Amino acid sequence: MTDKYYRTTYTLEVLSIAPNTERSLEGLNYEITEGHCSGRLWQTGEEEVSDEQMESLLEIHGTDPTFLLGDDWECRKEIKMLEFALETTGGRSIELAERIDELREQVE
Repeated sequence: MTDKYYRTTYTLEVLSIAPNTERSLEGLNYEITEGHCSGRLWQTGEEEVSDEQMESLLEIHGTDPTFLLGDDWECRKEIKMLEFALETTGGRSIELAERIDELREQVE
C-alpha cells in the first residue's frame, strides 16, 4: 500500500469531417490511428490527492476503492467512523473501543 495517490487529467482533441459519436477510448484510438480522424492528446494536470479524495474519485468513476486503496481500506474507513463515534461519546463505549481494536488487528 502507498501513502501517495495521484490524479492526472488529459485532454483529447479529435478532428474529423463529421461529428464523432465514439465514446470509448478503444474506439477513439481506432478512429485516430486507423480511421479518418486526427487526434492529439496532452496532459492537462497532475495533483497529489489524499486517500479520502482518492476514495471519492474512485467512487465517482464507479470503481471499488479497494482497487487502489488496498484490501484493508474498508477496515480503515470503519476505524475512522468508530473513532469519531467513540470521541463523540466521550470514550464511554467499551463496545466501540473493542471493535476498533479488532479492526486494527486486521489492518496490521
